[in-house]
Amino acid sequence: MAAWLIFVIVVGGLILLAGGVRIVKQYERGVVLRFGKIVGLREPGFNVIIPFVDRPLQPVSPVLMAND
Repeated sequence: MAAWLIFVIVVGGLILLAGGVRIVKQYERGVVLRFGKIVGLREPGFNVIIPFVDRPLQPVSPVLMAND
């Protein structure tokens, strides 16, 4: 019985971890919302967010922002 419980906990943890990894491209910055409020920018590369709490927006290109 305990083996099944450990298995379920490990599988659930892996699913949450996989859902929390985001990749931002080199020329972009990621904007993260937490409960609808902007909490910060994410730099290029692998980024970890809190699944079901943080929501990443479409990546923002600094090059396009400078031209406007």
